[in-house]
Order: sequence, then C-alpha cells, then structure tokens
Amino acid sequence: MSKTTKGMYGNSHGKLGNLIISSWKGIEYVRVKPDRVRNPKTPGQLAQRRKFMLINSIISPLAPFIRIGFSGYAERMSAYNAALSYNLKNAIMGSPTDPVLDFEKLIFSRGIYPGVADAGCIQTGPYSFKLYWSPAPMPAGARYNDRITVILYNETQGKPFYFPDLATRAEGLAMTDIPPADKGDIIHCYLSVINNAKALSGFAKKGISESCYAGKLTVI
Repeated sequence: MSKTTKGMYGNSHGKLGNLIISSWKGIEYVRVKPDRVRNPKTPGQLAQRRKFMLINSIISPLAPFIRIGFSGYAERMSAYNAALSYNLKNAIMGSPTDPVLDFEKLIFSRGIYPGVADAGCIQTGPYSFKLYWSPAPMPAGARYNDRITVILYNETQGKPFYFPDLATRAEGLAMTDIPPADKGDIIHCYLSVINNAKALSGFAKKGISESCYAGKLTVI
C-alpha cells in the first residue's frame, strides 16, 4: 500500500512503494526504505552505539541550553544533532569496545564570539563552588555585559547540570551551590559566553562562544 499527501511534488510526505518522501526545514527529500538489517550487532555498530549513548547521556538533560548553544550550526540538522555529531567526533577517546570521554574537548556551545581566558574552578564551602576567569583585557568585539552560563558534569554520578545567566563577563567570577553530590564526587566545570542581542536575533554563531573547560574539582 502506498500513501502520500499533497501530490508527488510540493510539500509531499508519506510512502510510495519502498520510497519514503519527507521534508526537513522546508527541504524535501526522498530516501529508500532500508532492507531489514541482517546483523545489527556487528562490532562496528556496537562501538558506535556505545559512543552515541555516552554522549547522549550527557547532552540530553541539557537539551534546552544545547538548542541555544549549537543553534548557529543547525544547518540541515537540529542544534541537538549538531552537538551530538561534534562531540562524537571530538570528545571520545579509548578503544572501540571501551570508549571514554575526553572532558577537556567536550563542548556544550559552539560559535565564533570571544570567550574568556584563564578559567578555573574551586570549592568554596561544603556545597558551594566558585568558577572564575580573567575579565580583562576585554577581547575585541566582546561586551562587559556578556552573559555567562555555567555547565557542571558530575562524572561520578553521571549527571549534568547547567546554570544560565549566572554572571556577566566583567564580574570575573560566578558562585553557586553544588548540585546534590557526595564527598569524593568528581565534577567537571565549563562555561559559555553569550551576547544575547546577537544570539537571539538570527546571528547565533556570532553571539555565542565555544564553551571552555574550566577544570575539575573533587567534592570535599
């Protein structure tokens, strides 16, 4: 049985024999329905699934921010898929059977807006921490009121968190409570810089920095 809507051309979608007709962001495409996979568990397929699950487990809870952070690269794919693709290619190391994260290469936003230098993190109390960076000199094109978003990943528990608009570039530091954690937990810290005027007005790539790794801390 074949079924399509609105004809063969012009916003068509549906099935026609072994063809699947669809569209994405106004771009129509036709693909052939794949035959049943004879062996869906080849070593290569299993290795790719392990990598995918590893990256997806981190960025999935951060989806609202990821959609902003990678919005400048949502070309013929969603911002979420752009983040998945980038980190699968750049933030995985180890063997195919035992992939592990390269935390220093993991990113949560991508763009050409100026970031910050000399970022670091330190625990300031039983359940609080400080993330800091150099507010000066101001990079060319940057603004003192650029907004800082902080991303934390508790490696021990496998849980990510993010804190939007936690500080401005000029402040040079951001302080917040550590999400529920136990003593000895390892937490990786990241920050992204966003110029809201550019990021929210169709110039996302020019208004968002690539997130930077600010180091890790062990909860005491």
